[in-house]
Amino acid sequence: MTRLAAPATRREIPPGFADPVFDAQSIFRHVLTAMSEPGTIIHIGGELDPPSPLGHASAALALTLMDFETPIWLDGPVAAAASDWVRFHCGAPLTQTESEATFAIMSEAPNCLPLTRFNRGTDEYPEHGATLIIQVVAIEAEGTLSLTGPGIDGSRSIDVIGMPQDFWEQRAQTNSLFPRGVDLILTAAEVAVAIPRTTFVEPM
Repeated sequence: MTRLAAPATRREIPPGFADPVFDAQSIFRHVLTAMSEPGTIIHIGGELDPPSPLGHASAALALTLMDFETPIWLDGPVAAAASDWVRFHCGAPLTQTESEATFAIMSEAPNCLPLTRFNRGTDEYPEHGATLIIQVVAIEAEGTLSLTGPGIDGSRSIDVIGMPQDFWEQRAQTNSLFPRGVDLILTAAEVAVAIPRTTFVEPM
């Protein structure tokens, strides 16, 4: 007779924040800064050791932003290693359908394409558009991308290493029906940068 594997228990799931209230409040303040000042790199602290390939910053954002009201889509590598961790610590439902997700987490940037799979909201409810948390190789404060729009004085440049060549063109097409669109939070190790749909990104 075939035996089904027992579900993961609390002991088998790596811990979340050491201080859930303090850490979540601190990171939430950083997220507000990142969203109001697109392209600003934020450093995310807190003692956290999530299951690989879920990175430190991505995991901290999940613990801070996601709950039982926010369906989450995980790409294959993250789902295989960390679905129990995300479900247990966030209390959020996981969906296998990208268009149903409020948040999505990708272990690497190519796994988010095509962007049209994700919910872009509607004309009546554009705020229902998804937020995509995408892990990249590195994020640098100066580089090949010029950002303009609300929250940016003139322009701001960053470099994002590990993005597919046509990513920014797809992003522009996906958000062409503004205010519909998707918001991005890019993460690398313990840093993150937000690029909301109101921000224009032009490769230099």
